[in-house]
This record gives sequence, C-alpha cells and structure tokens, in this order.
Amino acid sequence: MSVIHTSSGPPAAPAGVAQPDGAVIVHAGGGPDALPGIAATTWAIARTGAFEQLVFDASPATGAAQALLELRADAAVVRVDGSRGLLGALQDALVDVRCIAVVVHADDDAGLAIALAASRLGISLVRVGGAIGAGGPARVISRLADLQFVAGADDARALRSQVAPERLHVVGNPGIDAVRRFARAASRRAAWRRLGLEPGTYTLAALSGAAPVPEGAGEPLVIEAPPAWDDTPARALGAHIVRAPGYVDHLSLLQAARTVVTDSPRVRDEAAALGVRHRGPDEALEPAEPLVIPLWDGRAGARITRVLVANFARVRYV
Repeated sequence: MSVIHTSSGPPAAPAGVAQPDGAVIVHAGGGPDALPGIAATTWAIARTGAFEQLVFDASPATGAAQALLELRADAAVVRVDGSRGLLGALQDALVDVRCIAVVVHADDDAGLAIALAASRLGISLVRVGGAIGAGGPARVISRLADLQFVAGADDARALRSQVAPERLHVVGNPGIDAVRRFARAASRRAAWRRLGLEPGTYTLAALSGAAPVPEGAGEPLVIEAPPAWDDTPARALGAHIVRAPGYVDHLSLLQAARTVVTDSPRVRDEAAALGVRHRGPDEALEPAEPLVIPLWDGRAGARITRVLVANFARVRYV
C-alpha cells in the first residue's frame, strides 16, 4: 500500500486559545536581584491574557514596588508584613486571592516561606532558578516544586537525578530579557555623565555589602551600594558612591564601565550579556566580548509562559 500526500498536507491540529477565568499567578522573590526576571515573566504572561498576576513582596528591604514600576511589570505588588511570622502572613495572603500557582524566583528565606505556604494550601508551586547546592532553601523549594525552570543545560543535568524530566524545563535567563529591553534606554540615560566620568574609563563595583571594596587599579571607582552600607573605606579611596540606583541607571553605569567587580550573579550575567569585562571580588577577569549563550535571546519569559499556560490555563480549541 502506498500513501499519497495531498498538496494541502495532513489536517492541522486544533489551535488552543487561553481563556481568562480570573485565576491568579503569584510571583515571589526576595531581594532586588530577582526583580528583572519577575518583570520579564509578567510581560510575557500578560500578552496571553490567561491569568491575573500579583507580586508578593516579602523582602526585609523596601522598594520592590518602585523598582517593578520602573521595570514596567504587568502585575500589582502586594507588600506582605512578616513581622509576626512570615509563613503565616504569606499563607493568609494566598488565601485572599484565587491563586492557581505560585512562581518562586529566588532561593532565599522569603522564597522558602512562600513555597511552604503554597504547599500547605495545596497550591501548585513553580521554581525559577538554577542547580542546587548541598542544602539551604533551594533544596526544599526544589523538592516541593511541581515545575522547575532553569537557565541552561548544565543546570538541567545537575537536577535530573532529583527532578522528573516532565517537570524540568530549560528556558534561559529571564533577567536577560530585561537587559535587552532596557539597554537602549540605559545608553541614552548616560548615568556616568552625572559623576563627571567618560565611558570606558572607570571600574564599577556592584556590591551586596559583604564583599570588600576593590581597588580601582588606577581608574576612577564607582560603587553601587545598599542604602545602609558603610561608605567610609570607599570614601577614603576617592570612590563615587551610588546608593541603590534604579534599574536603568544601573544598566547605564554597567554598560559604560571598563571593568565590573561584583558578588551578584545577576550583575555578572548582565555584564556578560553586554560584553563588559567582569570578575568576582577575588577572581580573574572574564572576557570583554558578549557571550553567545543559548537561550539568552530575550525570550525566556515567553518560554516560561508557554509552559504555565499549558499546565494552568483554561484553553478553548478552535
């Protein structure tokens, strides 16, 4: 028997259209490093119209709402007061919304608390992160998660012995989506000009507060620092101090720096995407050209969204 294909080809599979039904996706992350990735994920989810979205801000630091506003996040921010017990406060906040899934974007104490709260209430849990170490919140969040999104194949290989393959998805880094979206605006901002500097002439140190102040290696030194950071040693070095800059200002300073010194994984990824030399406080410099990394194409949020829609949305086939 022979099979003859007609010019029209085989019948097309029915197309699925996500239908909004009031279900809510809750995003949660701890400190500022999680916010660009959260924002990028909300952009992609909003384009489908499948879910309402909220961001639960349970970080000890304030300012997430303003940062997400600058990042044009497509979600309202709910500040969760954990002064009388973070786990109970998050659980109460989840009860008040029709939450279909919690997406945890940071492996920190706040991320662990909301993962436990979701588990207690029987709400699906999604983790966005990399491979996990020997212990700490990441291991518990990973065990509780129904779905896990990781940046690259190495992360996936490290998790395959612990996570069923149907629960594991390689999507790229959603934080790079934000870099791509705001890089042009950052270039126009020229934040270095307000410091009296020129592009390519200074070292930028983006520090959490725990790392030592680096030497400027004969160049002007610009330090991005938390609001309460003790700047006395840096002032003695003649450094320019920029406290908690907004995202576009930060990206502007980063892309014009000659060298970046940082203890932040997010800032290292941003520098790599922009082709800026970078290193940890006690490490050698990385190359000064943009790294060609699979899935750093600005569509990580879209890949995350496709999986969320497939698993949690009400879909009508046409």
